[in-house]
Amino acid sequence: MTVKQVSITLAIALLCCSSILTSAQNVKFKWNAENEKKALSAYTTQLRKLPLSEAQVKDLSHCSLTKVKAKYPNGINMSEQQFMEVNDDILFACVQEAKLIVIPPISNELALTLKNQVFEKLDQSISETTKLKLSDCFVSTVMAKYPKGVIFKEADRNLFKEAMFLISSNCAEQMSLAGITEWNTETESLFKYGFTKDIAANGASAYAHCLLEKFKSKFPKGYVVNEKNKAAMNNTFEQLKLACKDEITTSN
Repeated sequence: MTVKQVSITLAIALLCCSSILTSAQNVKFKWNAENEKKALSAYTTQLRKLPLSEAQVKDLSHCSLTKVKAKYPNGINMSEQQFMEVNDDILFACVQEAKLIVIPPISNELALTLKNQVFEKLDQSISETTKLKLSDCFVSTVMAKYPKGVIFKEADRNLFKEAMFLISSNCAEQMSLAGITEWNTETESLFKYGFTKDIAANGASAYAHCLLEKFKSKFPKGYVVNEKNKAAMNNTFEQLKLACKDEITTSN
């Protein structure tokens, strides 16, 4: 549910309050203790549908009520559409003041857009088929991890970017762990991208290159992972990863 969807639902909630008069799709009421309490409750209920902490819900609810009362001190008398737009603007202003970034739940339409964006940003050496698999994996993982969308502080933007990188890198790693039947520019790029997350950024490139070279040396024609050798291959992965981490740490 987006901030705008919250304001629409809020308008509906307020329309249902017995002491708020409506006629011809108009919202009309005066401020009093009862209506303030109902408005605050409506804000709180709807904001809880967003991935907010209780403290954030409380702050945004009070912020919204304060702003709507300041903007319309004599009460509300406007069309339902106008009232929804007012709440949309007020909620957005409160979110901005709180320095929060709102990413809505990913709808099917948004998922397609996001897949296309991920597809375009992937390395040119990766084939379209592999790009499609990676973008599908990324979007489905994000949707599963953040079913209600996500809200984070502006100060945490880099942490969120790191979380997104981790998801995309994990998708590449999963494809590499499933097996690589031939080493070429594409599979090498995919392999390195999947393991850059395993070490600090300043050593990630060297680490990924080290791991790639060790795998190419051990499996010059590629490798296949199946149920019979899965445990052994996982053990090989871990051993080579530790070896490369030791080499990178020593060289630094």
